[in-house]
Amino acid sequence: MKLLILGGSGLVGSRFLELAADYEISAPTHEELDLLDLGNLQAFLEESGADVVINFAAYTNVDEAEKEKDDKEGMVYKLNVSLPEDLAKSCLSLGKYFVHISTDYVFDGTKLSPYKEENVPDPVNWYGTTKFLGEDAVINVSSEFLIARPEMPYSAKFEKKLDLARVFLKMLKEGSTINGVSDQKITPTFVDTLVYGLLRLVEAKSSGIYHLASTNSTTPYDFAMMVAEKFGLKKDLIKSVPFAEYNQTRTAKRPQNSYLDVTKFTAEFGEDILMTNEKSIDEFFTQTNSQK
Repeated sequence: MKLLILGGSGLVGSRFLELAADYEISAPTHEELDLLDLGNLQAFLEESGADVVINFAAYTNVDEAEKEKDDKEGMVYKLNVSLPEDLAKSCLSLGKYFVHISTDYVFDGTKLSPYKEENVPDPVNWYGTTKFLGEDAVINVSSEFLIARPEMPYSAKFEKKLDLARVFLKMLKEGSTINGVSDQKITPTFVDTLVYGLLRLVEAKSSGIYHLASTNSTTPYDFAMMVAEKFGLKKDLIKSVPFAEYNQTRTAKRPQNSYLDVTKFTAEFGEDILMTNEKSIDEFFTQTNSQK
């Protein structure tokens, strides 16, 4: 099985390349392939010889994305809607299996239990809207393609951009106060479990939508506490704040409880891949310290 990875320089894509090194993989850089040049993209896909195309590329800055709200000519729409649709169409015509990475932000966060794959999306911001439209475009091209939804991926190793876990760790080490939301349910995804989950889905040529996240929910406040506990840092730096107060400070609205139900995946592939938040933080701690 030969894989073509698009968006391999991001947090998830770069870790995928590290952990899937035993596979035959090509991962063009932006200089080698402009993903928004449809003609070149089609030609590249034809010449690649890949059996599987995985799209990690996306516009992910939620607040910046809001500035392009309703703009179908904007970069957010092009990357999050037009690109996956073009990729899906090209893969269908070339007989390739297509995998698209989406997000929990397709949901509005008002549900009082974890979101299942079949729950109807209702995004509250432009980023979420474009990711939902991208999903819809892929599904409309072929129901045989795969869409994976992680939530808040975090890594011990990615240098280009901080994530939730490393933001909390950095602030705790600096002695900075953390305003941890205590009434928001989330299922952050340790990036290694996300990669291993994706590999199982790809090997099985699974189709439709799958959630890949932690197997239990937490809150940003409790997540910060877990980080402090594991690293032996001061818990009194972490203050509890309500979601409504936090949400008022953001350019784009956030979904409050966009936590994900992963039982579809665990029922099919077992419970030895995705992990609890506690076990994920243990692994995050081990990998963080191994870099010293």
